[in-house]
Amino acid sequence: MDLGILSLIPAAVAIILAFVTRNTVFSLAVACFIGVLIAGQGLLGFPNLMKEALGTTSFSWILLLELFIGVLIAFFQRTGAIQQFTLVMERKKLSRVKTQLFAWFLGMFVFFSDYFSPLFVGSTMRNLSDKAKISREKLSYIADSTSAPVSVMVPITGWAVFISGLLVGMGTIKSPDKSDGSFCSIHPF
Repeated sequence: MDLGILSLIPAAVAIILAFVTRNTVFSLAVACFIGVLIAGQGLLGFPNLMKEALGTTSFSWILLLELFIGVLIAFFQRTGAIQQFTLVMERKKLSRVKTQLFAWFLGMFVFFSDYFSPLFVGSTMRNLSDKAKISREKLSYIADSTSAPVSVMVPITGWAVFISGLLVGMGTIKSPDKSDGSFCSIHPF
């Protein structure tokens, strides 16, 4: 199906709505809905699009994990737990370096998932790092770089389970043996 210039409308709507509403999820959902309507799939095209995009149960489990993490972070913010933590840490009068080290410590040792860690560290340390004049980019780097090593060391993270499932589903991998040209079997697990 070739829609020509009409195929640019959903992207333009997404960009314009993102700037106007400052809500990317809403903007992308509206753009997908408009794209489905332009493609002529009617009102039921959007649920069909979501079903095809999610497709596998493995991806659905990852999506549910991410949804749970988002709800948990929102819960911490709404209950005031993060604000109270910030007030307690402000009383300690941490220097700029100590604030960064504390963000590093949180990223390394507060671990639930490879996605939860950066979200938790970022939302928890945002106000402290702003007051210590640490850029948000640096805080983002600290939060992300400290969650990555932990996610490699802990083999039960969301992506590790997903990738393991893919490897098990692949079965035996064949690679050429350099000595005689025959193939040897390599089992992923």
